[in-house]
Amino acid sequence: MAPLIEAERWCEQVVARSLVTQRVVSCQRPAVSICPGCGNGLCEEHEVLCPLCGQSFCVRCDHLCGYQAQAA
Repeated sequence: MAPLIEAERWCEQVVARSLVTQRVVSCQRPAVSICPGCGNGLCEEHEVLCPLCGQSFCVRCDHLCGYQAQAA
């Protein structure tokens, strides 16, 4: 189960980087979950759901599923 989202939390995934100004542009859509690995807010488009346990995480963090450990 995903952790509860704080009011007015926004997706923090980087969608673009300017090579000229070195400015980072974040997604800024409303967050629907929080990555347990890094703590960043994730919108529906940027969250990855584990097919085994249903936990959401971002593409930058490794997800260690408890179901995989039990199956091994």
